[in-house]
Amino acid sequence: MDGCAARFRLNRMKQAVFFERDGVLNETRPGPKHEIIPLTMKDFKVKRSAKEPLKTLRSAGFVLIVTTNQPGLSRGYQSRRELDRMHEVFASDITD
Repeated sequence: MDGCAARFRLNRMKQAVFFERDGVLNETRPGPKHEIIPLTMKDFKVKRSAKEPLKTLRSAGFVLIVTTNQPGLSRGYQSRRELDRMHEVFASDITD
């Protein structure tokens, strides 16, 4: 690939911003050793302070990528269905 083609491809790439989900975009509770993440929809709340910056970044053309490791899922404390529901609520909450 020549330099011109490479620059063209780079110019077409979108910029992205990565966010950690728990404690940054949604509420957590203090625990004895670490923050307690929500395992059910009842406990899942998107931080009010996160909504506007996410909407601003999205409208500026950034791709928003949310990362999360969710140990409760791998340890059997949380169902995949509940986690998917949380992510659906989160996605619709920040696009309103």
